[in-house]
Amino acid sequence: MKDEEIFQKKGLEGYLPCFSEQCPQREQCLHWLVHPYSNNDNLVTTCVNHNNKKMLEGHCPFFRIAEKQRMACGMIRLLSNDMPRRVEDGIRHSLFKYFGRTYYYEYRSGKRLLSPKQQADVARIVRQHGWDQPVQFDGFVEEYDW
Repeated sequence: MKDEEIFQKKGLEGYLPCFSEQCPQREQCLHWLVHPYSNNDNLVTTCVNHNNKKMLEGHCPFFRIAEKQRMACGMIRLLSNDMPRRVEDGIRHSLFKYFGRTYYYEYRSGKRLLSPKQQADVARIVRQHGWDQPVQFDGFVEEYDW
């Protein structure tokens, strides 16, 4: 799928658009790139507040870099058969806290992709529980970090 088709799909699905002409990061931001494709049939729409001072200073909390990232897909292999039960249980409970129970299962199954930051956080959680073997995700894809 071409980038333009991806942006159009996200725009029609309701991904939060940004209409700020003044934002210094707009050309590299997914919210800006999606805005031409937002649903124009709506009389009212939710969008990034372009009057926010942080945005105008180049520190927008909604900024999402428009570069594809190496996203992990699935965590079923994460909890290995070699792992002691107490370590496995501790890791699972910490991941429940980090993601929330519902999202944990969506990340685990690959329904949701893990960003590079989330991958690093999962590795940190695994290490905190004393597991020093390589952290294994089920696979990887190149995708935007929406």
